[in-house]
Amino acid sequence: MRSWRLIAALALAAIVGTVVVAGLLQFLAPEVAYDIADRTRLQGAADSLIWSSSALASLGSGIVLAYASYAALGLLGAAFVVIPLWIIVSRRPALSAAA
Repeated sequence: MRSWRLIAALALAAIVGTVVVAGLLQFLAPEVAYDIADRTRLQGAADSLIWSSSALASLGSGIVLAYASYAALGLLGAAFVVIPLWIIVSRRPALSAAA
């Protein structure tokens, strides 16, 4: 019963976080802000990428769930978080040296 509330709270937090970060970037870094035509094009491209990724993730999770279990879906989801994090952490010294 409480799980749907948690999911709703996490979704709301993700949306609010995205809006806050976008606003902070616009406020704190106006010199890198784009003009309105570029912002509109960039927003459209970002929305297309995000919604396409969401659709593919929904489809993929349904397929994994149909042929495996929630545990397999959880492990796959964890891999999608851990692997990019590991790549970022392992490349961080190289990025710091280049700067």
